[in-house]
Amino acid sequence: MMFKTIDHVEIVTAQLDRTVQFYTEVLGFTVKARDRIERSGLGVPIDLVYLDLGGNVVELISYEGVTVDRPRRLNISDTA
Repeated sequence: MMFKTIDHVEIVTAQLDRTVQFYTEVLGFTVKARDRIERSGLGVPIDLVYLDLGGNVVELISYEGVTVDRPRRLNISDTA
């Protein structure tokens, strides 16, 4: 089985404006919508930006006042 499209991807970022700028100016996405949820599951506000490129949606999420840790690198040997 091979993927043909990706419907929706979520990315958490501590630098929402900078990430939006990269996706729009460098990668060619357009801002589809913005939203703010005043109380998330973590009890803090979150800002959401939905970006679109040819029907593929990237949702950027920024938690206010929460530190975002960098994920560790996944090595091929980790999946074996």
